[in-house]
Amino acid sequence: MANARHEKERRCKLCCDIIYDLCLVAALVSFGLLIGYAAFAGDNGPCTLSARNSPANEALRLETVKFDGDIGTTNAYKGPLGKDLDDAWTQLYEVNPFLVTTEELEKIGKTSAIVPSRPGSHLVKLAVFHQLHCLDMIRKNVHDDYYQMDDSRASVSLVDHVDHCIDMLRQSIMCTSDTTMITFSGDPLLETAEPDFNTEKVCVDFGNIHQWAKSHEFNMLDEVVRHPAAYADLLAHGAGMKRREMRESGSSSATR
Repeated sequence: MANARHEKERRCKLCCDIIYDLCLVAALVSFGLLIGYAAFAGDNGPCTLSARNSPANEALRLETVKFDGDIGTTNAYKGPLGKDLDDAWTQLYEVNPFLVTTEELEKIGKTSAIVPSRPGSHLVKLAVFHQLHCLDMIRKNVHDDYYQMDDSRASVSLVDHVDHCIDMLRQSIMCTSDTTMITFSGDPLLETAEPDFNTEKVCVDFGNIHQWAKSHEFNMLDEVVRHPAAYADLLAHGAGMKRREMRESGSSSATR
């Protein structure tokens, strides 16, 4: 009996050791993937310097995502036009800029707008939110009969704005160059061969990035209201502080 109990305890301990080792390996692999992604995107990728030094990198997490590539299906961002669809899109990129220090900007060899009420602080925003704004602008332009977009009061024409957005997305897509293999179903010699876009990808967790950006956002309009003296000269001379521009910087439109 004693030998049987001892053997049972030995096997139990062995199983626990194996489980522990597997968990450790899984954790190390996950960590390695994250570090590998950061190294590729940061040190070796084509769009490197600014991303490598972004404070938002602390929010980088990876997740496996099954892409919805079917034509004719609907989801929160694809389907009947209306308020629900518009709200879903807008919430993706309605994020105010955040503040960085002069030292952080020096790391990327750039300058940015100074916040007069906060010496040494500058406004910046994450590129992902501008890209999503651009995609939404193109989406609305495709459905112009519904949205009837008016550029009469805009500083840039609608055509130029959409062209800018298309080319920004082109550059971003080419920069990341997704190498996921897309398979085909059907006879490759016939027109029935169909690509299968429902692929699995290891992606940056956008929700985590979005949450980080929301927790760090800075409302410029509120800052001017709280510290009007610091902005008196700018307001008097209209140097980049027109009412419309303030609204855009202080609201979600700042991501555009």
